[in-house]
Amino acid sequence: RKNDMRRFEVGKIYKEHESRPYIVIARTKKTVTVQRIVHQGRPNEFREEAETKRVYEWEGREVINPHDETIEA
Repeated sequence: RKNDMRRFEVGKIYKEHESRPYIVIARTKKTVTVQRIVHQGRPNEFREEAETKRVYEWEGREVINPHDETIEA
């Protein structure tokens, strides 16, 4: 059911296993704009340039593929 789908939310940080974390800074129905966070929680933390990725629906959750990684909502 579509209402039970896990969706990306603006302002939330997502991370998968060994990947760097991504923060969602904007979204539309079909795309998510994210920034990859480098050195999260350290004094030299910074965010890379924002990129917009198409959202795919995958077994009850939204998925994006930035930097050849798979990030799930």
